[in-house]
Amino acid sequence: MLKIKLFAISSLKNALDLFLNFYPIMSLCKVAKMLKA
Repeated sequence: MLKIKLFAISSLKNALDLFLNFYPIMSLCKVAKMLKA
């Protein structure tokens, strides 16, 4: 049970890291599109 919990926590952390790395790029693209339009 504990292993599953630790695995879930680590995968959530990985997902959060991916999101935090990816989100700024997305928002930068949105800003660039708004400036171009």
